[in-house]
Amino acid sequence: MKIALQIFLVCLFATGACNAQATAEKLLKELHEELRTTQSDTAKAMTLVYLGTHHIQDAYFKKTPNALDSAMFYAKKAETLANTVNYKKAVGKCYIIFTWAHKIKAEYNAAESYAKMAVSLFNSIGDKEALGEAYMALAFSKESIRPKEENIPIYEKAYNRFMEANSFRHAGEAQLSIGYIHNFQGRKDAALVAFNKVIELYDKAGHGVTQHVYSQISGIYQGQGNYEKALEYGLKGIRIAESLNDRSAATANIYYRMGTIYTEGIDRPEEACFYLKKAHEIFKELNESILSCSIEGCLAQTLLELKRNKEALYYIKLLEDKCNHSDEQVAIVAVLRCLQTYTVLKDFKNAEKFLPKAEQLFNHQYFKPVVCSSLAQYYLSSKNYDKARFYANAEIEIYTTMNNPLALEYAHTRLHKIDSIQSHYQASLYHLKKQYAYADTVNKKTAGKEIDRLYVQHAAEKKKTALLLQDKKQQLLKSQAQLQESNLTKATIVNATGFGLLVLLLIIAGLIYRRYQLNQRIRAEINLKNSTLQSLLNEKEWLLKEIHHRVKNNLQIVMSLLNTQSHFLSDAAAKAAIKNSQHRIYSMSLIHKKLYQSDNVVSINMQVYINELIEYFKQSFDTGQRIRFEADIEPVELKTSQAVPLGLILNEAIINAIKHAFPADREGLISITLKNTSLNNAVLTIKDNGVGMSANPDDKTLSSLGLKLIRGFSGKLNGHLAFANNNGLAICLKFSIYSKIPVEEIPPEKVSA
Repeated sequence: MKIALQIFLVCLFATGACNAQATAEKLLKELHEELRTTQSDTAKAMTLVYLGTHHIQDAYFKKTPNALDSAMFYAKKAETLANTVNYKKAVGKCYIIFTWAHKIKAEYNAAESYAKMAVSLFNSIGDKEALGEAYMALAFSKESIRPKEENIPIYEKAYNRFMEANSFRHAGEAQLSIGYIHNFQGRKDAALVAFNKVIELYDKAGHGVTQHVYSQISGIYQGQGNYEKALEYGLKGIRIAESLNDRSAATANIYYRMGTIYTEGIDRPEEACFYLKKAHEIFKELNESILSCSIEGCLAQTLLELKRNKEALYYIKLLEDKCNHSDEQVAIVAVLRCLQTYTVLKDFKNAEKFLPKAEQLFNHQYFKPVVCSSLAQYYLSSKNYDKARFYANAEIEIYTTMNNPLALEYAHTRLHKIDSIQSHYQASLYHLKKQYAYADTVNKKTAGKEIDRLYVQHAAEKKKTALLLQDKKQQLLKSQAQLQESNLTKATIVNATGFGLLVLLLIIAGLIYRRYQLNQRIRAEINLKNSTLQSLLNEKEWLLKEIHHRVKNNLQIVMSLLNTQSHFLSDAAAKAAIKNSQHRIYSMSLIHKKLYQSDNVVSINMQVYINELIEYFKQSFDTGQRIRFEADIEPVELKTSQAVPLGLILNEAIINAIKHAFPADREGLISITLKNTSLNNAVLTIKDNGVGMSANPDDKTLSSLGLKLIRGFSGKLNGHLAFANNNGLAICLKFSIYSKIPVEEIPPEKVSA
């Protein structure tokens, strides 16, 4: 019913400024703009009506805070302006808004009063379509408290007025409301007639049938057990919803219905799971706790049927968390679903936790049918047959009134099982006949074979009892002799079987013990080999570290010898050459030092190495604050074969910058960067902001030893070397990591400051 009213309210003002296809935000913006620019008082009054309608929708369907106050504000302004210019149609529209507002506040008499005023006003001006709208509002005004039967004549009046006005779409909405009432009260055939008329009217109006109409028709056929038709109309509704990319409650409802059809009628649990999850997702988005809760119960039971217990437990946990929900209806649905699910699992200990609450709901106005079904199944499964019978009989009474053949089939199935277990064969036969009578109504099945089987079983039971009474004396002696013979035979069989089992157990135990010994031996051999390999690996690593340590120590000795030799030299150029050699040796010894200090004896972290090398140059040349260093080094890992030439290039470039870039104690900056440009490529840049080189650094005829070493070592790295002599000297080296393939050259003009 709520969906029909929602569609009708959206369609009430589907002309003029109120474009039904616009989004709510866009619509609201357009209405306010029209209100600002409109000069005509009649047009302004109707715009205020549209604004009031927009906010009353938000108040009723979305529960938007303050929307009700906004609706009343715009409607009252519209009423005042419309009365001033004697625009009766706008006044009547305001009465309809007031009807909705008072209904929302549960002020039903006031709501009905305004609806009747709207009916009277539109009747007086002869506006058939608006009069139909007023009748729709009148039916809605006391919908919650008026018997539903009394609303049918009101909706029929609305339908007739719409038809007179050729407003076929609104006439369809009136028929939709009539169909809902017939369906709710169990008049399925009348409901089908109404819903089919809705489809006919929508087609006549050129308005596409909405998915909830097909959902209702599908639900009726489902209740009648005509799953072929139920599936046909359900799929039609889904096609419409998905073509519109709709995620409303109507779409969720039809997904839910498809899930139940595949569960109870077609027995395809995988498809059922698919649709139930789609419905659950939308209901969660819409914060529809009751329906989400109901679907969680269906999903839990379907997943258990598919043996996907882990997923099922997730939904059971969701249900249990909602059993104490602040919304009473959510809590009730959660309790009943938990009881049903644990009954299916035969986990009666957990099911008992929900039993007292379920039994308290026995006389609940809305949930009594589901309560009776759940309790009947629980007590049948837990073998409390008297209580199961009580609730199953209550089920039959309720569902007979509701004319629900599918539910009656299940109820008689339960009573058939109860009477069969308790040997009440006549009653069991009666319920079996009823079960198949309803099954025949629902599923077009025949129950002849099962009924014949029950008759034969019952007759055989009676005949067997009579024969036993007649032959008791004749069989007594024979039975005793047979019993003795049987006991002897059994004793022989038991002894032979016991001996055979004992021998078999001994053989199995021997095989197991032998297998255990073999496994232990193999495990010991594997452990020994692993231990040997680990020892060799540890020894190898230790030897490598020792080699690097000794190389480093030897290089330190060479540095010390050079330092000693320099004390015996008087030639400044010779001393400088020895000093440069010491720096080069240090850059190599630092690599070996890092290798033996690290756990990784194969490669070196250039970030740590370069930073320590910079500190060494600061101390060696005592630059103080005159020459500053900036380092931007990424943690690049290089093998020794690449780290050594790279370190020597750094050595030559930094010493050259310290000695020649900043003459006359000039202050300056030396920047060093090392970056990964791609997976296996890196770029080293050393730049200063000094005086630069007077000669062209790319001139390969220059006799500088430092430049020759830099070029030589860059060749060893298979890299491309570039110089830029602009506001200082920049040296850029691009090389491949772990690769001997030369990378693309970098033009000198691309090397930036």
